[in-house]
Parts: sequence; structure tokens; C-alpha cells
Amino acid sequence: MRRKGFTLIELLVVIAIIAILAAILFPVFANAKERARQTMCVGNVKQLTIAFLMYANDNGGGMPSLSRYVDGQLRKLNVPPMDWCGSDLPVCGCVVHPAKGSIFSYTKSRAVYLCPSDKNIVATQIQGKPKDYAISYNVNYQLHFAKLDTAGAAGPTKLLMIMQEKRDGINDGYFAWSSTVDWPSKIHYDGTTVSYCDGHAKWASFDDLDRQRLAGYWKIR
Repeated sequence: MRRKGFTLIELLVVIAIIAILAAILFPVFANAKERARQTMCVGNVKQLTIAFLMYANDNGGGMPSLSRYVDGQLRKLNVPPMDWCGSDLPVCGCVVHPAKGSIFSYTKSRAVYLCPSDKNIVATQIQGKPKDYAISYNVNYQLHFAKLDTAGAAGPTKLLMIMQEKRDGINDGYFAWSSTVDWPSKIHYDGTTVSYCDGHAKWASFDDLDRQRLAGYWKIR
């Protein structure tokens, strides 16, 4: 009577085949997962952009405060108005509370403020609970209290509104791209998610964004 079962050699061959398949497929699965997160991130940026446009429509075409810190420095206000992301103090690096921000009535969701790839990733430039930092995005500093109908010479299709900032640099919702203070994230395949003042959102490579910046497309004044 023939004995049923596998020999040691047969088992080793099967294990080797499984290991090879795993080495091939795991990067594919990881890539698909990151692509899905990138798609969700673009959706977040789109929703935030629509919220800003709705806010501007309800406020004479004007954008809200983008930074309580800047309000305090430039406007010398004793109690600066709330910014778009709900900073709890007029300083950089403080905790933010999106539900207290000036556009939350248009978004009605805390989830759209945070890229899924940033979940539980430390935001090293803030105080408090860095893993719980509630935003991934910042807004072109040129739009601080700006009128959207004063879009620069390049027009609203090229005037940057929102960009995802790198997690180890973000400390507010204000993108000061004219200096080396704030820089975008490369978390999504050497690029990041962005939107423009005409309302469209997309992924863009870091190199393409730098060309736009140097060409002056993001300026309104």
C-alpha cells in the first residue's frame, strides 16, 4: 500500500514557490494600497477647496485667515480671528481643531483634513500630541484674507490654493513657499496632492510644482 503525503523536498519546493510569489506580489499590493490612499487624499483636497470657494462666495469673495500667528504678527490683534484649521493659539506649532475652524461648516468632516497616509505619523514641529495632529494640508500664503477675484496673471487654473505638506515640517495651515520654512510632501510617489483656485485638485510631481513656483504662477500680489 502506497503511503500518502509529501516528501521533505516537495514541501521545500512549495515553500520556495510561495516565498517567490510573496516577494513578487507584496510590493504590488503595497503599491495598490498607496494608490488608494493617494486617491483619497486628492478627494480630501478637492473637498477642502470647495469649502474655501463656498466660504469666499458667502464672504464677498474673500478668503479666511490662514494663520492666527500671522494675524498676530502683521495685524497686531490682541485676539486674532480663528483661522481655517482652528489653531488653538496665535503661534506656530500649536494643536489645531478643524471643527473650530472657519470653513468647518462647509466640510462638516474632520476626516478630510488628514491624508490617510499621515494617520498616526508624528508631526515633529508641533507641541502636544504629534501623532494626533489633525491636518495634512496648508494653503498658499498669498491667499491670506485675499480676494479670489484678484487671481494673478496666470489665472485661477494655475494659482495654487492647497498643498499637502511634509509631516516633519507642518506646524500650521499656512504655506510660506517664498521661503524655506514650508515645503510640500513627497509621500505620494515623489509628488504631492494640490488644488488650484478654479477648484480642480490633482497629484503633481515635486519638480512640476517647483517649476510653477519659480514661474510666479502662485502669486497674486
